[in-house]
Amino acid sequence: MLKDMAESRVKKIHDYIREEINKQCSKIMLDAEEKVQEIISEALTNAKSLYLEKINEIKNEFDKIKNRSIAEAEFNAKQKILKRKNDLIYSIFDDVLNKLKQYMATDAYVKFLEKSLTEVALNVKSGEVEVVLCDSDTITSGNMIKSFEEEINHKFNTSISFRVSQEKIKATGGFIARYADGKISYDYTFETILDKIKEPLRPVISKILFE
Repeated sequence: MLKDMAESRVKKIHDYIREEINKQCSKIMLDAEEKVQEIISEALTNAKSLYLEKINEIKNEFDKIKNRSIAEAEFNAKQKILKRKNDLIYSIFDDVLNKLKQYMATDAYVKFLEKSLTEVALNVKSGEVEVVLCDSDTITSGNMIKSFEEEINHKFNTSISFRVSQEKIKATGGFIARYADGKISYDYTFETILDKIKEPLRPVISKILFE
């Protein structure tokens, strides 16, 4: 019974996340949607089990301090439970980022790069765009970026020149694209993509995990 309830709750948040990402993320972000769904669902299952274990510990501690003021004991217990809830929610998103590192070694990541750069090209149309890769990216090369450039310019009649920067950004994955004058930039790092959906998902994850 408890297992069925947990699976039902994980499925419920999985479905909600899919709907929320469709509403709030750009078309490029959707390329990583399936992987994010899978990782979050797995993290939620683990978090639910850990949460129940910690709640039992807190309740046992509460029973031991009944000789104190009931009001004080209840307040302390509630504060600990609230902290545990917040810690678990944040750990889910941290787990997503850690597991997305594996995503970088797949063909899907190459597709993500190409479509992201296509979106940049369609926005700026022409000129030189500097591409700043993340320090953890050992796959993307200048030749790969140039091949994307040629294909994009041919397909969409743009006049973009992508230049891979010597600079590296500290990120789990993705890149930042900057226009020549530095006034326009596009952030496609995994951290930024996740941040854009984190706040809308946080109350929903909380509700499904803890109610």
